[in-house]
Amino acid sequence: MATIAKPTTPTLADLIRDAIEARLADLHTGLPARVVDYDTTKQTCSAQPLMIRVVLENGAEVPQHMPQLVGVPVVFPGGGGWELRWDLVPGDIVFLAFAERSLDRWKSSPKIEQDPFWVRKHHISDAIAIPGLKPSSVTPTAPIRIGRVDGAPSVELRPDGTAVIDAMRVELGAGAAKGVARVGDKVRIPPNTFLVAAQAGVMNATEIDVQIVEGSANVVATD
Repeated sequence: MATIAKPTTPTLADLIRDAIEARLADLHTGLPARVVDYDTTKQTCSAQPLMIRVVLENGAEVPQHMPQLVGVPVVFPGGGGWELRWDLVPGDIVFLAFAERSLDRWKSSPKIEQDPFWVRKHHISDAIAIPGLKPSSVTPTAPIRIGRVDGAPSVELRPDGTAVIDAMRVELGAGAAKGVARVGDKVRIPPNTFLVAAQAGVMNATEIDVQIVEGSANVVATD
């Protein structure tokens, strides 16, 4: 005689667990994404999340691609009237962080407290992008580096007080500090570099002598 399996009735604990899992499926915290395009004027990007969701359909786990996000604000270092920013390019990896509440009203008036209006929390629509995420650790070549990841131009500030500029062309404009190069001063720059004083008097000198020495240049200002 065949045994007939009795239907399994979910317990209260099962129902509570399923409800929590369903809610967590739409609660976003952070994940890596790939830049699709970047708006320099608005400092926003479109980004494709690099994680695939797994959802339950009829009791089975089904992979689901996440949608592309548009108009995502990009976070760059800044404050006190200073900023450091650059253009992102398609393929750059960013980290998407999702705000606790809606950012819609805050985007229009970012310096005052806002009623979020919408009741959504940790929603996929409220992402910000943080550039620079890398999949593995990278040993820094200097304590502070500003520049292109593929080489020049770049500026390195070292603990011994040395500032190393790697660039094909260096321009000192009218806003540069007076006495940037004085008589007898030496500035190390890479070979094949053009040093330009954009305004007479900025260098406190009438002539600049450049001599390539062992892969660097001695730049001496003379009267």
